[in-house]
Amino acid sequence: MEIALARDPALLLAWLGMRLFIAEIALIVGLESAGTIRLTVLALGAVVLCYATLLAIHALSLRLLIFPEEVRVSSHLLRRRYRLKPGDATRHQVAPGRGAFKSQLGNFGIELGRGRMPTGEPVDIVRLAPLPSVIVIHCVSILLAVAPSSERALLTALDRARLSRSELARGIQH
Repeated sequence: MEIALARDPALLLAWLGMRLFIAEIALIVGLESAGTIRLTVLALGAVVLCYATLLAIHALSLRLLIFPEEVRVSSHLLRRRYRLKPGDATRHQVAPGRGAFKSQLGNFGIELGRGRMPTGEPVDIVRLAPLPSVIVIHCVSILLAVAPSSERALLTALDRARLSRSELARGIQH
């Protein structure tokens, strides 16, 4: 079952645009420079442009999929599988406009990738909008913090996913 992620298109575009702007500045400076510095700055600008483009493809195509006993976070570029641990998911309050998890890819309240909970535990974050809370899912070896467009839909899907395969089979037969 696919769960829609909360997205703030304007902030997401600003978040991605900031990285593209840095690449553009580097390319312009490289073109205006002379000698060895020109090649170095152009190469760095090209690397940042590729990074920003790949990040944009990843962020704009992210999806959250719930399967029996697992959660998948996937995009056109990456796919991660998280095996669910027993226990309920929890709501975690966060400052809406800040990077609450100190992730490497986080500002404007948008965060992606690995970060840390306030308690110091590692967490993978999928937060594409500066919502005041995220749902923290307890997975094998790591926590997963997600900002869904509907918390109720995510929690319902997680409850169903935690059912064992035999319980699912029994439910289908009845």
